[in-house]
Amino acid sequence: MVGELGGLLASAVLKVVTQQLGAAITNQVMMQLGFSGDLEDMKMTLESVAAVLKDAERRSVTEESPRLWLERLQGAASDISDMIDELELEVDAKLPALKRAPFLSCLAIGPKMKAAKKMKKMREKLEKITKQHKDFSFISDGCSNIHQVLTGDRVTSPKVDEAIIVGRTDEMQSILGSLSRKILTQDFTIFSIYGMGGIGKTTIAQLVYNDKQFKDYTRVWVYVSQILDLNKIKSSIVSKLSTREREITDLEMVAAGTKILIVLDDLWENDWAKLDTLKLLVNIGNETKVIVIATTRDEGIARRFSTIEPYKLKPLTDEMCWQIIKHKSAFENRDDKELLEQIGREIAVKCGGVALAAQSLGYTLHSRRLDEWESVKDDDIWNQPSSLDSSLNHVLASLKLSYVSMLPCLKLCFGYCAVLPKGHRIVKDDLINQWISLGFIEPSNRYSHRQLGETYVTHLLRMSFLQYAESQSIATVHHEYSKSLSMHDVVHDLARSVMVHEIQDDNRNQEKNGGGRCHYALLSECSKPSKSLRALHFLGCGVNIGLCDDALLSVKYLRVLDLSKCSIPILPSSIGQLKQLRYLSAPGVQAEMIPDCITKLSKLTYLNLSGSSAILKLPELIGDMIGLLHIDLSGCSGLLRLPESFWNLKLLHLNLSNCSRITILPGCIQTMTKLQYLNLSHYGGSPGDLLGDLSGLAQLKYLNLTCSNFAGGAAKEDILGTLTELEYLNLSSEKSCIRRLPEDMGNLVKLKYLNLSGWNNLKIFPRSCGNLKSLVHLNLSRCVRAEAVQFSSMLPYFVVQPKVGESGSNIVLLQDIDISELQISKLENVIAAEEVRRIRLNEKRKVKTLGLNWTRDARRFVEDQEILGLLVPPHYLMEFMLKGYRGRNFPSWLMGIAPDHFPSLMRVDMVDLTECTSLPPLGQLPNLRILSLKGMHGITKIDWYMCGGRGPRSFRQLEEFTLSHMERLEEWHTANPCSENRKSRFMFPKLKKIEIHHCRKLRLTPCPQKTRHLEIEGSDDTLSSWHRVRPSSSPVRVNKLTVKSSKLPLHRWSLLYQLTPLSCLVIESCSDLSSSPEITSVLSSIQALFLKGNDNPDMPHWMGELRMLHSLHVSSMHPELKASLEVMSKLTSLRYLTLSNCESMVSLPMWLGDLASVRELKIESCPNLNNLHGTIGRLSSLQSLQVTFCDNLEELTESLGSLTSLKKLEVGCCRSIKSHLSLSLDAKQRRAMAGGAAAAGARLAGAPGHNGGRERGERERRGWGTRSQPHLDRR
Repeated sequence: MVGELGGLLASAVLKVVTQQLGAAITNQVMMQLGFSGDLEDMKMTLESVAAVLKDAERRSVTEESPRLWLERLQGAASDISDMIDELELEVDAKLPALKRAPFLSCLAIGPKMKAAKKMKKMREKLEKITKQHKDFSFISDGCSNIHQVLTGDRVTSPKVDEAIIVGRTDEMQSILGSLSRKILTQDFTIFSIYGMGGIGKTTIAQLVYNDKQFKDYTRVWVYVSQILDLNKIKSSIVSKLSTREREITDLEMVAAGTKILIVLDDLWENDWAKLDTLKLLVNIGNETKVIVIATTRDEGIARRFSTIEPYKLKPLTDEMCWQIIKHKSAFENRDDKELLEQIGREIAVKCGGVALAAQSLGYTLHSRRLDEWESVKDDDIWNQPSSLDSSLNHVLASLKLSYVSMLPCLKLCFGYCAVLPKGHRIVKDDLINQWISLGFIEPSNRYSHRQLGETYVTHLLRMSFLQYAESQSIATVHHEYSKSLSMHDVVHDLARSVMVHEIQDDNRNQEKNGGGRCHYALLSECSKPSKSLRALHFLGCGVNIGLCDDALLSVKYLRVLDLSKCSIPILPSSIGQLKQLRYLSAPGVQAEMIPDCITKLSKLTYLNLSGSSAILKLPELIGDMIGLLHIDLSGCSGLLRLPESFWNLKLLHLNLSNCSRITILPGCIQTMTKLQYLNLSHYGGSPGDLLGDLSGLAQLKYLNLTCSNFAGGAAKEDILGTLTELEYLNLSSEKSCIRRLPEDMGNLVKLKYLNLSGWNNLKIFPRSCGNLKSLVHLNLSRCVRAEAVQFSSMLPYFVVQPKVGESGSNIVLLQDIDISELQISKLENVIAAEEVRRIRLNEKRKVKTLGLNWTRDARRFVEDQEILGLLVPPHYLMEFMLKGYRGRNFPSWLMGIAPDHFPSLMRVDMVDLTECTSLPPLGQLPNLRILSLKGMHGITKIDWYMCGGRGPRSFRQLEEFTLSHMERLEEWHTANPCSENRKSRFMFPKLKKIEIHHCRKLRLTPCPQKTRHLEIEGSDDTLSSWHRVRPSSSPVRVNKLTVKSSKLPLHRWSLLYQLTPLSCLVIESCSDLSSSPEITSVLSSIQALFLKGNDNPDMPHWMGELRMLHSLHVSSMHPELKASLEVMSKLTSLRYLTLSNCESMVSLPMWLGDLASVRELKIESCPNLNNLHGTIGRLSSLQSLQVTFCDNLEELTESLGSLTSLKKLEVGCCRSIKSHLSLSLDAKQRRAMAGGAAAAGARLAGAPGHNGGRERGERERRGWGTRSQPHLDRR
């Protein structure tokens, strides 16, 4: 088989170009120039050849000649598209002349003749290529079934090898449970299983088909595939039911009074009328009980065809894939399996959870040598999909079926995603805007381009070709614009195989790139982009991106330029020559000015300059960019004002969040009547003042006015009720004087997300709020005076309140609610246990995150244990928090936890359970990864019982464990006896991080063996309760130890004896750092040392013994911190030094110059530092100096001129800096630093008036010693 699938893209490209030709033909100027006839001829030629494209694409999969012909045809069509773009630009440039003299040609004779010759040459080339199709005898349209070529004789059957079924037990039980309940009440049930190709849908259907639950059923298996043959399905059923098939063909007659299970495997039909006909066929009636199981890749088909909720099959875990590979490769029979296991596990990760991939790879690895396993693991195919004879193409062949069934426009949209690297996340709105900019979305009189783009995304999600990225915030879940998408790796391989000649990628071998004909590129530098590029993405680039004028001048057809994943100092002036550019994403620009030539980009619709804090002003003529629809200036904190012309733009999307110096004059924003998205959070003015200007924004869907103090007036607040299209409204603030919401707030019937957090004076919700039926998220945190909310849709935060004048609470409002997250607080207000029973929490299948909160010291109406006993979570819960529970014991559903009870539960937090004296057997939860126990003062010991017994499978997936404020906890036995000889086994085989905070009596026995990071705060007994000698049989693998707030002298930290070799030590707020020779010898392996807020006047003497110390971070140090030359001169391996958050430091410490080996010095957030004088000039090895957020620093020292090795200098966000002229550098160095930042990597940065306070505060929240972002280039 031919290894490339580029030919499958031809029909999609031709359709887009045909539409482009149609639009050009009707252009009045084209008619006047006499080109419409040529364009019409080319359009007719493309339409005529389109009739045979299906058969050509079918044959291109197996024959090289048709594929090459399709690629030539596709190339010619792309050339026509470029020619039309070029001609339209010529015409646009002459439009003013045309308006003055409408009956004269607007093109000069020379350019017109040149265009005519090019048109003729293009037409002849196209005709030559299209005539060649006759040589292939292609069949015209409809009869070519490409899926038969891609799958060969693929057929499925009900037979299944149960010995190799891995990891589907839970899915099976869930499906069988759903079917069992329906069997009791219904005679006819259709249940669909959907998911991406190769993931195991057929296997699940086979397991259900063969389950003993259906042993009394007549079972029928039909492989449907892309062609829905109703006669085939009917005859299959009849043949199973009657031995006299030729005599009885009436299905209802032959099936009367029986029980039938029908599996329709691989259903593709998306014609609703045909699906309804199929449904009528299998609904036999006549006292016949029928269960139909359908498998499909399309969620839309699954929902349309099912009579009950369909089931989405999720990918397998890496462990499950490994088990499949082990079975298929006969791993257990090998003598070298110990050497192969780690390699095999890495290969399993690459399967991406696809069972078919694991099976194929496992079979491939059977009887292969060790070096061959390594070759498979390291093969280029994982990053560079190539020929169809590789093992992964068994999976790709399954997915190709889905691809060829797509509409042409959807093929292009999907294929384009291949330009992004594997695992890349992209904001949905950005992806849609790129599709629009590239012309992939068909024009429609009924729907906007964005609406169609949303539809395309929905189709790809339902086919599992795209998926929502995990771990999105609640706000994002209800905010369509910012949802992140990703692509399964195997699906990405398919996209790359389809776009094999269309993409230029620096990370691929040159021969696997498409050469000079590429239209889309992913580059790390810009030296040789293909001249035909239409989309250019940069990834992993530093400052030296090489975005030079010459490079941009060569890509004149470019429509999409994405610089979001690299750092650029300035936008080159040649960007104004990209006349076709529609989409420009350049966040983090470090220049004060955006070049005026950007206003020449007449076709630009999308502009993203977010995070460009150095920009001080925008071009004055930006309002002339009439095509601009989307502007993101978020985080442009240096921007002083918006040009007057800005308000002439017809924007749909405007983001000015964190533009802290901008104020908007009254009346300006109401001119933007087409706005659908408006984000003014933390901008320079008061959002309350702008409320009155929002009345004209009738199309607004997203509004964010987050601020520090929300002030308004009744008249202004009433405006909110007029924004009836709103779906997302964020009015959160630190405080607010507003006491009530407007009466017409209930008009916002489309509202899904409402955030009023911080409205501390809000008391009254109008009754009209009951109309907000679409609301799924309400945040009322810190609304301390708010009265009880009288409508149940304000979720996921639900506050239990007693009903005024009634003997009950409002918790019963939850009985009809089923959402992904549910946080129930103030459970002490439940009046009667029956109220809790009525909500049937365990039946809410959508709930994945659950929080149950009591106010710890509040009066109860019902005992906590009784309420918790009725609040049994749903089976597939993923996160659970229990807070403020005052019962001494737990109910049976918690104390009886078994591995099959909550198979998906990944996180458990138990907070302020002050009366509990025992813990549930949480170790039996099979997928628990994060566990936090805080404020459980009744617990004195943690041992094997908490793990659910002495079995070897305790806490098998736990990665993070936190113990905090456990006042009486004295013992934690980290191992349990699990065999007859009482040999201990560590409880937590995968534990990566342990945090112990303020557990002053706690001792661990023994030390956790595999933990990577151990953090101990205010728990001195934990530090000191160890023997000096660590048993060699129990290696401890802690890499990083963090100790905070210890009053114990360092020489008594006997825990250190257990942790050799330790590579990173963090000491924070510890009063006594005196050591001993024994402890110092233990510390000799440390490579990174962090000292923060220890308030010692002397640097620890034992530091001189840290001969491997590579990185030193000192934060919040003593104002007169001293260190001896004897100590500092020994640190010969030290390369990186950071001084941060030293508020008392006025000048640099004297010992700084003794660190001769330091190559990189960072000085951050030292607000009183006023000069860099001192010994800094002695740092002869220094290559990089970075000074940021030092507000009192006024000038740089001349001694920097003696730093002969210095290559990079950055001074950012130092508001008092006056001059950079005091630098004593030779001419060559001065040019390198001040004039050639892009080439030399050096920057002189300063941001006068920058909002350093806010940014510094944010940095302090993130942590000390962090790396600052690049800032303004002052040249």
